[in-house]
Amino acid sequence: LEKADVLKIDIEGGEVEVFQDSDHWIDRVDAIMIEPHDHLRCGSSDGVERVLRTFPVRWCEGELTCAAREGAAILET
Repeated sequence: LEKADVLKIDIEGGEVEVFQDSDHWIDRVDAIMIEPHDHLRCGSSDGVERVLRTFPVRWCEGELTCAAREGAAILET
């Protein structure tokens, strides 16, 4: 996959594994919607926060933490 407009992640504590080595693919994602699960696995949001710092636009939708790059298609709706 060359690019993802939106990546929605709800993996019940698996955030540690997904984001521990995300440097090789995260630049191809324009926006992320994620529900961190620190209550299921301590430290799950640490990697999420590290990655989300590279996305300048942030907001919340219910339990989801959302982030986007400038110009992302999701910001146009």
